[in-house]
Amino acid sequence: MKKYLDYIVLGCCILFPVLVLLLMLAPGTSVTLLGTTTTASVYDCISNGDSTCVGLVFALIFTILSLVIAVGLCAIKVFKINFKFGWIIAFVAALFAFIAGILFFCIKGLLDVADSELIKIGAGAIMSGIFSLFGACAFGFYGVVSKK
Repeated sequence: MKKYLDYIVLGCCILFPVLVLLLMLAPGTSVTLLGTTTTASVYDCISNGDSTCVGLVFALIFTILSLVIAVGLCAIKVFKINFKFGWIIAFVAALFAFIAGILFFCIKGLLDVADSELIKIGAGAIMSGIFSLFGACAFGFYGVVSKK
């Protein structure tokens, strides 16, 4: 079981950032003005181009970095490359995923709106944050398991 545990955990390390990137398409915020509700995904909030979404851009970058690190760690494991510092890289990826998860939870504060009572946080932002934190846990678990 120990032989396959690394592969299972690395699969989870790849799965969770991919899910985060997909869940960013779901409605992340909704704004109600004069009885009309408008929803926007996290990608829509990023692509508006104003400087208020810098935190969401960092969350996207950290998620992509954690995905690249997961793919790299999986390639190292599959091709049996002797790399002794994989656990440090896994902990760095866990830190990236943790920061991204916190930034997804803070989407209401990251959007610069005069009346924040009008904005409601949607399922896309919440689920992206949750799965990003799950990814951080998977990276941390791989860092603990792979350290010998």
